[in-house]
Amino acid sequence: LSAVDFYYLGMLHWLADNADGATENLQKFLATEDAAPPQAQSARSVLITISARRKNLAGAEKIYADYLKTNVFEPRERLRTETELAKSFYAQKEFARAAPHAETAYQLTKEGLAENASRARALAEILDAAQTVFEIYRDDGDRERAEKT
Repeated sequence: LSAVDFYYLGMLHWLADNADGATENLQKFLATEDAAPPQAQSARSVLITISARRKNLAGAEKIYADYLKTNVFEPRERLRTETELAKSFYAQKEFARAAPHAETAYQLTKEGLAENASRARALAEILDAAQTVFEIYRDDGDRERAEKT
């Protein structure tokens, strides 16, 4: 199979909720020299989500570091990635590691307000992101930062 075949096969597995198949094929795609940057970023985003949901936060952070090295970001995808990492670190009570991701997600939702097709959806996303930031700081005992949110 070609690199692009591994990418689309991985994405099909992802859509079918087959995390193992998605991981296997997207890793094969990223290991090729023909991985186009936009598709590589999408593959990394999915792999970050899978790792975070499996509570493999060290693996998620390693992929995230590669994700940040390439300056190609689709805003909605970056929002999902940051949100997933924030909520996963928060669930593990790693507030200091959750906060930067939550702050980035909150900023991305505010920046995307005008571009969102549905104002109601955009406002709901902003509220959800703000609530996540608030809860992280509240549970970390940082009342001042929680109240600033």
